[in-house]
Order: sequence, then C-alpha cells, then structure tokens
Amino acid sequence: MRHVLLATDGSESAARATEVAVGMALTGGGKLSILTVEGHAREDIKQFARAEGSVGDAIEGLANQILHQAKEAAHEAGVPDVEVQSARGDSAEVIIDKAR
Repeated sequence: MRHVLLATDGSESAARATEVAVGMALTGGGKLSILTVEGHAREDIKQFARAEGSVGDAIEGLANQILHQAKEAAHEAGVPDVEVQSARGDSAEVIIDKAR
C-alpha cells in the first residue's frame, strides 16, 4: 500500500484507527497522511476557548494537538513518511475529497 489516509478526531476510537493505520503504513512501506477536520464547537472546545481566547483559536489549538499526538504515535512506531493536515468543512466531504 503506497498511501494511507488516517482521519482522526482525537477520540478513543480514533486512537485505535491510528494504530491500524500505522500498522498498514509500516507493512506497506507507504506514506501516512493524517487529517483532522475542524468542525462545530463542541462543549469541550467551548471550554478550551475560554482559556485560548476565542472559539477559532480553540478549534485550531485542538486540531494541532490531535495531529501532534497521531504524528508522534506514527514516528514512535517507525513510520518514516508522515504528513499532517487540518481542514474545515463537512467531515465526510473533506475526507472523501482528501482520499481522491
């Protein structure tokens, strides 16, 4: 497999998906692209916003944190080619677009 796309939201389920995607990238010797889609402001984001100053800053900060954790897991497992990206919009549409 030449290229694995991992879409993650930082949840426990996404952590398991990260493990699977990392394994696929290692087995196939391919590139791992990690994507998170910045969405609507959930309650945890609103709480984070109080510390960050704005909802936009909080969403961006949370996206960066999610990407950092997934990238770190991939590097620790030995995946050499990892790229990260965040995007805004409808999650399903963004993921499908990036998978093309």
